[in-house]
Amino acid sequence: MKNLDSFLKMYGELTEQTITVNFEESDKVPSEALDYLGETIQVSDLSGARNAINLVNQHARNGKELSKGLHRPSFAIRGVIEGFYGTPWTHNQRKRGLIHFAKKNMNSFIFAPKDDPWQRFDWRTPFQASFLKTTEELVQLGRDLLVDVSVCVSPGLTISYSSQEDLSALLVRYTQLHQIGVRRFGLLLDDIPGDLQYPEDKKNFATLAEAHAKLSNDVLSEITKLGHDTSLFVCPLQYHGRGHEPYISELGKKLDPAIDLMWTGRQICSEYLEVIDAKIFSLTPQSAHFTGITFRLTMLPWCTNYISAQFRKEMLN
Repeated sequence: MKNLDSFLKMYGELTEQTITVNFEESDKVPSEALDYLGETIQVSDLSGARNAINLVNQHARNGKELSKGLHRPSFAIRGVIEGFYGTPWTHNQRKRGLIHFAKKNMNSFIFAPKDDPWQRFDWRTPFQASFLKTTEELVQLGRDLLVDVSVCVSPGLTISYSSQEDLSALLVRYTQLHQIGVRRFGLLLDDIPGDLQYPEDKKNFATLAEAHAKLSNDVLSEITKLGHDTSLFVCPLQYHGRGHEPYISELGKKLDPAIDLMWTGRQICSEYLEVIDAKIFSLTPQSAHFTGITFRLTMLPWCTNYISAQFRKEMLN
């Protein structure tokens, strides 16, 4: 394992947590997991060490001792989306948020504030230097905390899917983001008109799903030229339901399998997500692109539930 001692020191300082156990490296422990033996904890990677620090300190604060044995996350992607309407978080709130997410064993933060003009309304304009500077700070802090920072663009209100100029404008932004260290990109096509808007688009595409698939595939094709470690996820126009609806069925069949789709379950604000839904998706052509909040196929999970008052207090105050 690379730089375990330096990581433990840095992470303890960033999160103001103490390191009270000894660590041993073991390739027998799964990634992100830890095996607590009593006096020592075995891990195979830095994520496992981070999660171990969090669990030991959490139990200590509650006056308990971590139980011996293997501890591992329940699902692969765990994080928070800043994707709400209303006043966006400040830069300092995002930095405090990243620390809080890391302490909760999360590994993902998606940066997509709906009402910040850069995200939905001014998407054709290249990012300003000031935005890139603060976003790079978030990316680096996330890297130190083992929280991946993704950045999204939402062009769907005004984009022409037939326009090479519009595609190029999107790619300028993704290229700028790649230059400051972003490797996972979001293309958000939710909360937009449900029909094709421009004459050229109506001429070139039979359905909106076909246009969305073409745009998404083109974006993926171009960003993969930036590096082999880049990836793309898409929030479709319809991001909830059972998976057999016409739009999402067509989109899923036409998307490149490397693209992840966001899905919230049967409802926009689902109280629960059923395993049976994952099984249904796994048996249909479009399912290869869906992820539920508590399971992973090749989908990206998200949930529109409101952040609890206690969570807001811990993170933002």
